[in-house]
Amino acid sequence: MALPGHPLAVLRQTDGNGIVVIHVESRTSAGLSQLSNQLEARLSQTIPDFKLVNSRTVKVQAGRALSISYARTQQGTANTLLVVPTSRGLYNLNAVVPAGQQNAARDAASILSSFEL
Repeated sequence: MALPGHPLAVLRQTDGNGIVVIHVESRTSAGLSQLSNQLEARLSQTIPDFKLVNSRTVKVQAGRALSISYARTQQGTANTLLVVPTSRGLYNLNAVVPAGQQNAARDAASILSSFEL
């Protein structure tokens, strides 16, 4: 499966039930609240079956981060976008799990919460 951009890492379960993709972008001066508004708007405009579940600030190993969880209703996936601002750049971790795959969802959540540099 070809992925857009140049991911730093792609983690995939051997059974194919979950994937986490890590990208890095240039640093931003925007705060987490402003990033949340921008990303939610972009996601709702670019993903036709986007349904926001939750958007909040969380603490991960690397520090404070923005977590946006959403469903893709037609694709049947549960997605979480974790955005971690650091002095090196803006790290984006995108987890995608098929709906109903509880073990894959727990594994993805564990990966996201343990992110550190």
